[in-house]
Amino acid sequence: MLNKINQRINSKWLPLWVLLLASAIAIVILFNKPSVKKRHHKRKLPIAEVVSTAQTQYAVEINGYGTIEPKTITTVVPRVSGSVVKVAPFFKPGGFFNKGDVLLELDTLDYEVVLEGMKSEFAQAKLNYEQEKARSKQAKLNWSKLNQGKPASALVLNVPQLELAKAQFSSAQAKLKKARKDLRRTKIIAPYSGRVLEQFVDIGQYVTPSTQLLRIFSTDYVELRVPVTEEQYALVGLPEYYRDETPTKSINQPKAFIESNMAGKRHVWTGTVVRTEGTVDVSTRQIFLVIKIDNPYDTNGENRPPLKIGQFVSAKVKGVTLENVIVVPRSIVRENNYVMVVDNQSMIKRTQVKLLWENSQEAVLSAKALDQGDRILSTYLPFVANGSKVKIKGEAMAKEQIKTKHSKGYSSVAKKTYKKDHS
Repeated sequence: MLNKINQRINSKWLPLWVLLLASAIAIVILFNKPSVKKRHHKRKLPIAEVVSTAQTQYAVEINGYGTIEPKTITTVVPRVSGSVVKVAPFFKPGGFFNKGDVLLELDTLDYEVVLEGMKSEFAQAKLNYEQEKARSKQAKLNWSKLNQGKPASALVLNVPQLELAKAQFSSAQAKLKKARKDLRRTKIIAPYSGRVLEQFVDIGQYVTPSTQLLRIFSTDYVELRVPVTEEQYALVGLPEYYRDETPTKSINQPKAFIESNMAGKRHVWTGTVVRTEGTVDVSTRQIFLVIKIDNPYDTNGENRPPLKIGQFVSAKVKGVTLENVIVVPRSIVRENNYVMVVDNQSMIKRTQVKLLWENSQEAVLSAKALDQGDRILSTYLPFVANGSKVKIKGEAMAKEQIKTKHSKGYSSVAKKTYKKDHS
């Protein structure tokens, strides 16, 4: 019976004992927890590269493209009619010829006959003119002997007859000259040294003064039209002249280098910028530079092919030389023409600059907004603010090496001290 009563009492107080035990354990854990050391988070600065500025001079080089065009192109037509009886061996597209060479010949028979007839007419007119001069002279002599002091009429003195004979003589002389020239015109003579561009006729074809025989172009030099912007044109250095202005100094002719790849080989020709076309293209707002290339069909000791009309080539034009400028990589200049300058405290300062010239690799800046030796941020940091601090790559590596060296030296000293104390 007592056992049953004890069991009931124990079962009644058991939850309380469990609760008291758990509370005691919690109190012990609470007052004996380990201390937590607070760590201060240190913001890590970005490491960036810089470029030091230096004032220098820069020779502008303008790149462009264009098509080779002839200086002079001529469509040859005959001045007389006839059948083509002979053509020159070079009378084919691409053939070279010199000034004065006979390009082709027409049948001369009809013009030889006309020439002989004009010679006869000229001889008869000359005879009549000489006879009338003699008659007029004799008439004046006779009148002076028979009618001294009295005026004579023009008809008595044979003046109208003499004027008619003179006019007929001049007409026959002109006809003879034309007949001789028409005979010479049966030979088509090259007006200059050049090359055949197109051929329209051949032997046996009958031609008239309106028939196109061939198209030729001169070969002493060719021209290249290169479009440039108005900003680029200002840096070419060509002088501007007005209509009534006489140039007082020699015209500056910038050098140009013409390049073309043929059969996997690069060939270069030298030219000069001689003029502009004087107008701005309304659709592209560009100005065309005209480059003159002398002797494009001479090898000049180089194994290069001749330039061809219509060939697409690239050109590099030497422009003016900019003084007191700063040249930096193009990627450094941000949008709206500003750069990020890093001061002596490694703080970033946003600086507006004047962009004078640029290409795919370089940017040329005016030195007015920058000082000699300024450091410009060259690493792209997408969210960097004005006044932010950065670590310079070279300086950060040097500091890290010094820190590592110092740490290694301190560690070696500590080891030696420890061994000495425990020996």
